[in-house]
Amino acid sequence: MEISITKSNPGNLAGRSDKLAVHMKEEMDRNALESDEDTLEAESFGATTGIINADDPDELDQWARKFQISVQDLKAAIVLHGHKIPDVKKYLSI
Repeated sequence: MEISITKSNPGNLAGRSDKLAVHMKEEMDRNALESDEDTLEAESFGATTGIINADDPDELDQWARKFQISVQDLKAAIVLHGHKIPDVKKYLSI
């Protein structure tokens, strides 16, 4: 079915495209995604090998900040999956 867009057509669609564009822009602005600049990306913090020394509070704090988790959660991950960085990353889905 084809609709002719003319001034004489009572179902005139002329001008509606502008209103639709404005509406779509408003919806996009209202539903805009928040920036994910502060989210964690696996490649963004180096080490893919090695271990996390659970006996060193400074190292635990450093890795907890890098993984964006608490020190307690990091300790739990180490207890459950070992000290190897790749294993901890895999457990944390990083």
